[in-house]
Amino acid sequence: MYIARLGGTDEETVIKFTARYHEKAHRILASSVFAPKLHFCGRIVGSLCMVVMDCVAGKFLWQLQIDKTPIPALVLQHVR
Repeated sequence: MYIARLGGTDEETVIKFTARYHEKAHRILASSVFAPKLHFCGRIVGSLCMVVMDCVAGKFLWQLQIDKTPIPALVLQHVR
């Protein structure tokens, strides 16, 4: 994943490259504020997909695990 500026603005976005992505599911979650706004999702080379979405402040779960920081109970509750 990469952090980039969106089209000459100061707005930070996340750019992700993946072999599979479910754009429709992401848009449904974003419309209910459970996922960041999706700016672009499409195949760029062969089966490689590029996903561009708003950057959300916070930490990834893997960062918490590396830092040996407990995962907040609220997060675990919502994941279930």
